[in-house]
Amino acid sequence: MREKPRTSSTGGGRPVIIANGFFPVPIPLGHIAAVYQAHGFDARIVPFALRNKIDVHTYAQTIEQMARDAYAETGLQVDIIGLSMGGIAALYAIKFLAAAPHIRTLIAIGSPFHGSPVAAMSTISPWFSRTARQLAPDSELLKELRAAPRPPEVRFISLGGIFDTISPLPTTRLDEAENYFWFFGHHDLMFLGWLHWEVVKLLL
Repeated sequence: MREKPRTSSTGGGRPVIIANGFFPVPIPLGHIAAVYQAHGFDARIVPFALRNKIDVHTYAQTIEQMARDAYAETGLQVDIIGLSMGGIAALYAIKFLAAAPHIRTLIAIGSPFHGSPVAAMSTISPWFSRTARQLAPDSELLKELRAAPRPPEVRFISLGGIFDTISPLPTTRLDEAENYFWFFGHHDLMFLGWLHWEVVKLLL
């Protein structure tokens, strides 16, 4: 599969899809998108939709469709920035849906691939009990996700936060990924601009 050539020495107009985590209300991410745009990327945020927050499978389908559309529009493979649950849904789209040919790199930030210890607290809500089960340490979905082979053409990076109590470091590490451990907490994924300036360096 050939790409159109880049148009600059930076992001070259490559689409970057930013997929937020497990939050039941919209969180503005324009300031995060602006970091990638400043480096020449075409930053696109997955629009908030409650259906994506109550099922990882549905969220993965949304990400796969956005990646497919961005590739068709630009001719460039997509980079995905998956925040927490967004990283899990993106990896699911790569491994089990048809997303891999359209994706160059997945960077998962604070994504609990071995389950979040606080996921059980969300089972009390009828809206989010399914997601809580999917993100729990003994989740069948996460076991399936870890066991499935990753398409080798997709670069996969997992960033864990030393101060993250929602997705503690052991939960973000995967043998198949390039694993990094940085100084951030879970909610910093959405608010720390310097974190995303550092992520950009991994994409260039």
